[in-house]
Amino acid sequence: MPRRNTLELLANYSAIALAISIMPHVARGSLNGQGFLQVNGSPFIPVGVFDVNGQADAMQAKDAGLNVAESMLDGIFGWSSEAGLRCLYWMIARMKTDEEILRIVEAHRDDPLNIAWYTFDEPNEVGVPPSRCEQVYGLVKSNDPETPVVLTVSPAYWYHPWAYSDYASSCDIIATDPYPVEIGHGIKLDYVSECMERARKDSGKPVWAVLQAFPWPGKRLPTAQELRCMTYQALVHGAAGVFYYTFQVAAWNYSLVATPLWDEIGQMAQEIKQLAPILVRPGPEPSTISSIHILEKKVNSTAYLIAVNAGPEPAVLEVPIPASAAEVDVMFENRTLTVMNGLLRDEFGPYAVRSYRIPDLLGLSATWIVGVGIGGRRCIR
Repeated sequence: MPRRNTLELLANYSAIALAISIMPHVARGSLNGQGFLQVNGSPFIPVGVFDVNGQADAMQAKDAGLNVAESMLDGIFGWSSEAGLRCLYWMIARMKTDEEILRIVEAHRDDPLNIAWYTFDEPNEVGVPPSRCEQVYGLVKSNDPETPVVLTVSPAYWYHPWAYSDYASSCDIIATDPYPVEIGHGIKLDYVSECMERARKDSGKPVWAVLQAFPWPGKRLPTAQELRCMTYQALVHGAAGVFYYTFQVAAWNYSLVATPLWDEIGQMAQEIKQLAPILVRPGPEPSTISSIHILEKKVNSTAYLIAVNAGPEPAVLEVPIPASAAEVDVMFENRTLTVMNGLLRDEFGPYAVRSYRIPDLLGLSATWIVGVGIGGRRCIR
């Protein structure tokens, strides 16, 4: 479901957005050739949560291990600086004149903490036409050509179609915000993957994912495992940034910090920091075999495989591995798997996520996997 504007339509509540990742306080960044932010030559993958509304909020984000704060309040520049974070300021362009937009850009154009200009939030939900978004994009870029521009486009739902291509010329980065948990209408957790693929291919732009860290009114909160599954689906399918909605909704008496999701977000932010140099490397397109979504990367003689079971049923992953790789490290789980008869085999619970480090593959291409089996059934790509 869309982000802030959908909640305005359904419940008349408002929110903001915070981007979180794990980079030090350094000079401003830019987009690299793969569509990822890069700072001082190092990859920067924001991991985000909405509604940072004050200094205390920013410090909580920092203490959780996050690194970018986003807000609709211009105090975010000061709060993020005090907390040692980067910032993403939502200028709410749909409610401002060109002159007001220019004043914002001119005031903060040289701020090294600003990772992007966030212009529109779900314009397709609130009737802002692509022509106006393109006009604002040109206005911002003519005054600050270096800083990327990002906007969020709501995915398709039963009441409107896909619109990523309509707004692609209005930004440097496009964000998508699927909120599948308990929304109904047959939408399942793997909708995140579908939205990521649609956004990448329809827009031709780098994609940031905005993921559900709130309960729909009268519904349950996503579980930590569901949120982890959504996050890694987004990463497998090319997310150059990950954001969570939302840090707080006062009207609901909702605080993300008070839920089990907050610790999970902090843990995933640390994992994404470690994975960032791997994720930004070029490699083959992701694969989907049965319910398991797979990303392959290769760095020098080491291969990496990230796999996500996006379904509610258990599954078994089987991957052919060269005999030289006798043991495989399961990252972030403090365990290894032994390759038996040239086959890596692992069991996945519902919505489970795995990241594998596979050594000693010197000389093999990035597309070294020739077949994957799910539940004993061999699938050849």
